[in-house]
Amino acid sequence: MFNNDDSDLDDKKDDKKVRHSASDDDDNAEAEILHNCVNNDDIEQFTSLINAEKCNYDFLAKKNLHGETVLHLIVLANKTAFIQALLAAKAYSCKLLDIENNNQETAMALAKAR
Repeated sequence: MFNNDDSDLDDKKDDKKVRHSASDDDDNAEAEILHNCVNNDDIEQFTSLINAEKCNYDFLAKKNLHGETVLHLIVLANKTAFIQALLAAKAYSCKLLDIENNNQETAMALAKAR
């Protein structure tokens, strides 16, 4: 896990590292599990979670402390298999492209910048 002071430096050192979702809010606990699947490169659990009946737009749009959705995290980590799984599972997942993080960056903007 990153400490708060060095998280941006750690992210710049290793593009494949993903910022952790550090919310203690119970409402975000399940979304945090989804974010951790990306961090841990666990495509099987990720796919299982996004295909679950209770997985909806609001669940996928949950943000971490940096204001990033799971799609932001996937793009930052350049994990195409996760993007493919997400797009295949949910018809509305394209709406996630419009959500901005705390720096007013969408996942699409981050992808274009790569």
